[in-house]
Amino acid sequence: IIGDPVEHSLSPAMYNRAYEALGIDDEFVFIGARVKIEDVKDVVRAVKVMGIRGLTCTIPHKVEIMKYLDKKYIDPVALKIGAVNTIVNDNGVLKGFNTDWQGVLAPLEKEIDLEGKSVAILGAGGVARAMAYAVSSRGAFFTVFNRTLEKAEDLSRDFGGQARSYKDIAC
Repeated sequence: IIGDPVEHSLSPAMYNRAYEALGIDDEFVFIGARVKIEDVKDVVRAVKVMGIRGLTCTIPHKVEIMKYLDKKYIDPVALKIGAVNTIVNDNGVLKGFNTDWQGVLAPLEKEIDLEGKSVAILGAGGVARAMAYAVSSRGAFFTVFNRTLEKAEDLSRDFGGQARSYKDIAC
């Protein structure tokens, strides 16, 4: 996983435990690396050159990394969301995906049918875009609350929701 910062990510510990449980920890290792945004292009090249099987991205690289992937190999959902957090190296062809929206949707759908429900999304960043896609794809209505109203409006427009300022949240 690459990010800046990346130290907060629990992914290395979780994946390495999973590899151990599956008995494949001698084949795979999951590491975190702090990478400056200006170095993302070099990381993409290194993944190809070194034959690294996959890469995940966290803030702020989910949008930036898309510039260095061939658009025809970016999943349509990732294109719609506008962010890639998972890259699979398929024999030198780097394929980009966004799995954040599934991570949002799976626990919600265990508890509730989203069709026709109202959802509040706090923030208008990359994960918020994945949330907006996820809930709207299941027929929910959503309102984005953000410090910067313009960013909330952009996100809402992209996925058919409403936008409000954080100041509009009733406590």
